[in-house]
Amino acid sequence: MLLCACIAEETTHNALEAMAGAAWADLFELRLDYIQDPDLPRLLSSPARPLIVTNRRPDEGGRFAGAEKERLDLLRQALAFAPAMLDLELAAPDEVIREFAARKGPAWLILSHHDFSSTPDLPALFDLLDRMQGHGADIAKIVTRADDVEALSRLKTLLERAVALRQPATVFALGALGRLSRVLTPLWGSRIGYAALADGRGSAPGQFTGPEMRRVFPGHGLPTRFDSRTRLYGVLGFPVGHSLSPVIHNAAFRHLGLNAFYVPMDVENAELALEAARRFQFHGLSVTRPHKTAVLKALERMGGRIEPAALRLGAVNTLVEPAGALTGLNTDAGGLLRALKNHTAVRDRSVVVAGAGGAARAALYGLQQAGARITLTNRTEAKGREVAGAFDAAFCPWPERASLSAEILINATPLGMTPGLDETPFPAEMLLPGRIVLDMVYSPPMTRLLREAKARGCRTVGGLSMLLYQAALQLKAWTGQPAPLEAMRRALVQALEETHEP
Repeated sequence: MLLCACIAEETTHNALEAMAGAAWADLFELRLDYIQDPDLPRLLSSPARPLIVTNRRPDEGGRFAGAEKERLDLLRQALAFAPAMLDLELAAPDEVIREFAARKGPAWLILSHHDFSSTPDLPALFDLLDRMQGHGADIAKIVTRADDVEALSRLKTLLERAVALRQPATVFALGALGRLSRVLTPLWGSRIGYAALADGRGSAPGQFTGPEMRRVFPGHGLPTRFDSRTRLYGVLGFPVGHSLSPVIHNAAFRHLGLNAFYVPMDVENAELALEAARRFQFHGLSVTRPHKTAVLKALERMGGRIEPAALRLGAVNTLVEPAGALTGLNTDAGGLLRALKNHTAVRDRSVVVAGAGGAARAALYGLQQAGARITLTNRTEAKGREVAGAFDAAFCPWPERASLSAEILINATPLGMTPGLDETPFPAEMLLPGRIVLDMVYSPPMTRLLREAKARGCRTVGGLSMLLYQAALQLKAWTGQPAPLEAMRRALVQALEETHEP
């Protein structure tokens, strides 16, 4: 798969700047229909990456508002600069397609079709592909809407036909399963993945950003081997493009030599996502916000097995064999305890936990099971008292927390996370030398809390450790193999460094 940066800017200057900044891309799609008075010599003379030139009408999802002759003339002028590819709609008159096919020179011709309302049945999809091949398309591009698993399954069958016909094709969907299609269709043979420069700067709904796609498909994209025996895994959440779990688990699979691959399942409806996981033979899922509780309830309805930690927390963060006999786990508490136990024993130690959300509940459950003496503090007192009572922990009102004396401090709030980098849950007077301070926040890796704690002589545990250890428990549940922690840690640190590059 080639990863394409969609350059959908309103001026020539901005388009050039966008291309200069998209170092992650293999090629650029230059959307002439977005640019007011495009300066073709400046845009096309010496691009940093191969260019796809596109000039789309509104009915094809574009913005070109002029006459059809003007639109086509702009494409003809662009061909004089020998771009790598030219995108032309299959709906164009046959004589127009023949003209561009004859005069394209070394450029590849992409013939495209967009259906924004549905995914046609297979005979109609096959007819589109055959017509594109008959017109001499170098790449056939078919984009539909997939709001159910059957529609996405038809796109998989379409790509299988394209492979059998040796017709290079780019296929993906919009709609409820659109973002999932963008990471699955490359595995099924789709040639180009389109990505946005940043959130909100794409040319179509559902696009991941380029850096998000690169975390899933590094280099030129696909796993070393992908075939019918490849075991699929993924992280289910919404939104989940920012997740670093694909980085962690794919690094582990590579290190262990497993024919396995892990993708983000960015789907708003948890039950729809589970149906897709079953249809496309996923062997394991990580589950994150907001689906942990919904997945547990779905498991109960389906008669799946739910382990005690997940039941007690009311949340599943790991699914084993969603395509077969379902088991739901929660590895958050285990990951926290393993991160702490690298530094200290937990039994009979005094611990203060800040927060009352899902992360705090996982911490309280694990600490309770390990025999710690726990005090919870939270900005909303009623919520804090409720959660503390559920886990037999003491409660301290937020304004009084500085008076607490504890051997271990745990931040289970978002304080210190991007964009609130200057926030911290614990005042300086709580950071006494020798105390252990664990921050569940891992982005950035070194939060204000950890910096201040280290400066005051505390022993610090970053959120990366907990993230890695809970992922290691997931990997063991899926594969039965011990996790290669150092390989996973290296991949995670590198991804975070790239994320926080200026």
